[in-house]
Amino acid sequence: MRYFMSWVESDEGGKGGRGWVDKYIHRYVNIGGPTLGVPKVVTALLSGDTSDSIWLPDFGAFLTDRSVLSKSGRSLWFRSMSSGSAMLPHGGEEIWGKPPHETFLCISGPGAEKFGKRSSEGCVPYTTTESIELMFKRSGEETRSMWEADRTTWGEALVEPLPLSKNLKIYCLYGVGVDTERAYNYRYDAKNDKLETDSIIFTDGDGTVPLISLGYMCAKGWKTKKLNPSGVKVTTREYQHKPATLSLRGGPGTSDHVNILLNAEVIGDILEIAAGIDVQERI
Repeated sequence: MRYFMSWVESDEGGKGGRGWVDKYIHRYVNIGGPTLGVPKVVTALLSGDTSDSIWLPDFGAFLTDRSVLSKSGRSLWFRSMSSGSAMLPHGGEEIWGKPPHETFLCISGPGAEKFGKRSSEGCVPYTTTESIELMFKRSGEETRSMWEADRTTWGEALVEPLPLSKNLKIYCLYGVGVDTERAYNYRYDAKNDKLETDSIIFTDGDGTVPLISLGYMCAKGWKTKKLNPSGVKVTTREYQHKPATLSLRGGPGTSDHVNILLNAEVIGDILEIAAGIDVQERI
């Protein structure tokens, strides 16, 4: 939606002109939106693994490497989805941190020196920016050219200001209290020149998107004059994940990334917003 709001007013996009958003969009409800990206996108392209798939056996020994049942096949499949570039982590080390306090990837195993100097923990640390670059290098120039084809800043939350509008209101609704992928330990298989996920480090979030990507722009970034020049009102509401014990989808108190749409309180808040009633901020 943020991409659309920039595109529609641009002379290079929708050609709606400045003021289009102010005239036609009154309320924007962002439900679980990854405004600063999702770490698992990097590892999905790098090794074909996320916490959702790491438990799956690798059928590469029995099937072609291009089969989605093999890790290399999954990574090729993920690389073909160029829209995923919008979900790469944004903000670099200022947002995601840097070693020794915050490491996005750490590579161990015989021959890991190929990727750099080992830290005191015995692995080669990579920042978020370095991890994305490593992903592109190992994915090939075809992936890089496809994923970097869009040279605009439309939708880039830390670069593109909110549209000028006196009428627009933004609501950020998202779940918290679910373990969410944040960083990764990799093991290098020198014989096959492959990176394998060894372990995953989790943080708070909605199970897919870390809290910093869900809430930073809503609670802080869009409260600044630089990124919100006309003072668009931004309201943030967090929903603690309270899944029902005997429900496959989590029940009316669930707040994970997908099933939050079943959350009774979220549904009630959306109806109030649609009816023109302001909901209160809750962080």
